Amino acid sequence: MNYRFRTARQGALRDTPALQFEEKEPEPLVKPIQGRMPDSKEEFYVAMALYKLGHSFIYQYQVFGGTGIRGGQIVDFLVRTTVPRSTLIQVYGKYWHSGEMGSEDKFKLAQLENEFAGQADVLVLWAKDVPTIDDAYTLLRGKIGEA
Repeated sequence: MNYRFRTARQGALRDTPALQFEEKEPEPLVKPIQGRMPDSKEEFYVAMALYKLGHSFIYQYQVFGGTGIRGGQIVDFLVRTTVPRSTLIQVYGKYWHSGEMGSEDKFKLAQLENEFAGQADVLVLWAKDVPTIDDAYTLLRGKIGEA
């Protein structure tokens, strides 16, 4: 048997998928944060920015019993070294939060602000605002400063 394959000159290979993508720099490899894989690359970027700023933090901090108890939740970061109080950071992206603040998100944030009033500030970072580690660093440096 003799097989013949079409060539680009014959028109079969004009628009290959590889030619449709732009050349861009590869994204940094996402690694575990305190032994846990992050749910998004933006969480990883925030963690790297917090390390760079010299802050001590707990990743995936359980509040009100965590997800195992009704009404419980997990805060992405509890930053312990900010002055005068700690800072709770939530990183919101389109996948889980549909790109806007829903009623459940508002309720959970109000619950955190009420529980930690006077002890910690609550900060929400949207994934679109931290597309790189450098952007996360700049944003966090302005919001909570260096340790």
